[in-house]
Amino acid sequence: MVLKFFIASLLGTLFFQVELEKRSLLDDKIEILVPKGWKQMSEEHIKIKYPGARPPKYVLSDVTGGISLAFNHSESRATQEQIEAYKGVLKSTLTNAFPEAEWIKDSVTVINGKKVGFCKVITNALSGRIYNQMFFTDLDGKLLICSFNVVENKMKDWKTTADEIMNSLIIK
Repeated sequence: MVLKFFIASLLGTLFFQVELEKRSLLDDKIEILVPKGWKQMSEEHIKIKYPGARPPKYVLSDVTGGISLAFNHSESRATQEQIEAYKGVLKSTLTNAFPEAEWIKDSVTVINGKKVGFCKVITNALSGRIYNQMFFTDLDGKLLICSFNVVENKMKDWKTTADEIMNSLIIK
């Protein structure tokens, strides 16, 4: 019985694959791969999932709302030269807000010709531990922050997909 469960779990992990589709978002200013069938989250659900003074303006999610991809084109001025500094600020802010956070990686890379900073971190929430993959760059001279999150027990299935999403970002 235990062996059957182990084999089923292993096969599920090996064959889990999310179908992605290319979408133009934010008034056609970016192009990014997103899971097929994901829809815009309602303002009501955004306020619940992202409490605080400045929730993201645009959020795509699965039907449950438990796995999401948020976009926030902030008012903060940003250039390519500032991406490394923004990574440091974001890491410091998250460390202060979530001192118990488990840091996986933070870095700056180049994606489709643009410097993109990113942080991968697991934080505690009321509903359990959450895997967060935030990536950010400049768009029209302002900071664009994208955030993928999923509950920890589904993280293994979604980490590769989160990387595919991040690495597909195109600023038009």
